[in-house]
Amino acid sequence: MFKNCVREKGMGVNFRKIDQSDLEMIKNWKNQERILKNSRDRRVLTMEDQQKWFQRISRSETDDMYIVVRNGLPIGVCGLGRINKQDRTAEITYYLGIQTNPAIDVMVGGEVYIFLKRKGFKEYNLNRLYGEAFEFNEGGIKLACHCGFKKEGIRRQSVFWDGKYWDGIMVGLLAEEYWMQELIASLLAGDNFLSTLPPVLVTVVFVAVAGLIFAGLAAVNA
Repeated sequence: MFKNCVREKGMGVNFRKIDQSDLEMIKNWKNQERILKNSRDRRVLTMEDQQKWFQRISRSETDDMYIVVRNGLPIGVCGLGRINKQDRTAEITYYLGIQTNPAIDVMVGGEVYIFLKRKGFKEYNLNRLYGEAFEFNEGGIKLACHCGFKKEGIRRQSVFWDGKYWDGIMVGLLAEEYWMQELIASLLAGDNFLSTLPPVLVTVVFVAVAGLIFAGLAAVNA
């Protein structure tokens, strides 16, 4: 149905590349107060701003952005930004322009994280994905942690909104943690996950498993 569309299992969630015809819709989404307050750039955007942004990401080798589609309807934006091939890192970006209800929105968010983690670790072969959520975005922080990310630090009083300073909460996920999560999910599902991995990653997984076993034994004997 969509050109350059990537389909995820469950929830009817798909992902397609952003094109020129999406810019008015994205502008209207980003100018909503609930999205503005969670953005680093909290200016009310114009179509000229959106055109410049689109031209930049269209030529960029460090941004890979998508429209989130559910049941044929565009509902949000996600992607990887600041892709650093030398350090093998990237920043995750995600927001819903159209909300449904909290339960469905969380499930859609889970699908988005699955997609972004696969892009980052499988397609780009990155070592680390990271993101930042402002402390008042409790739902966004909980979603990231539920999807395997860990709180890494706090940028104290880095955001001023609604007459008050707020902290920025940094989250991150390492490749070794991602592959361990994939292994556990595969074992629970009864899949032969290890056969799909490159030999070097099989070694990493076994080393990580051994480390967890020894750590568990040490804790028991302590």
